[in-house]
Amino acid sequence: LRPLVRRLRSTPGFRDRPVVAPFYVVPGCGSVYSDDQLGAYQAARHLLELGHRQLMCFAFDSFPHQLRLRGLQQAFSEFGLAPDKCLHRMRPYPGWSASEALPANLDNGLSRQEAVEHPFIHYLREHPQITALLGANDASVLSAWRVLHAAGARVPEDLSLVGFDDVDPLPGPEQDNMLNSVRIPLQEL
Repeated sequence: LRPLVRRLRSTPGFRDRPVVAPFYVVPGCGSVYSDDQLGAYQAARHLLELGHRQLMCFAFDSFPHQLRLRGLQQAFSEFGLAPDKCLHRMRPYPGWSASEALPANLDNGLSRQEAVEHPFIHYLREHPQITALLGANDASVLSAWRVLHAAGARVPEDLSLVGFDDVDPLPGPEQDNMLNSVRIPLQEL
């Protein structure tokens, strides 16, 4: 975004106009973003209040995800838990955070064998104390659900899932959304 802002600022007739970056902080621009720190904090508190003590978090290194990590760490600290021991941070697997990559029926033809051999399932087997997952977005959680489902895991009995954004549903038998998600006020932003 910085090269774009520099190019805009050097364009005659544009250089003094305001530039607003949604979702991110970009030097030289105004910013509009949601309180991701509070959203992650509330999601973590909810999970901790339900009795979860080990949480996996899908996160990138970007600005909103740094805020989310702060919120998660705050919630763990308030519960007297060491975030470095109880919070498992992982980048989403390639393609897992793209809504447009999700199949319409959430079934990508993944075989049980492929799912059981997936690195995500291996990680969960190596860390059986993890009982909940907070996604980078809804798509990352739905991708995790597909692998868990194909591997024979039960959600939420084996692993509780919480999305982020509240834009991609997990359709239930009645076509109701079964995915808990932190709602980002996208329209207002």
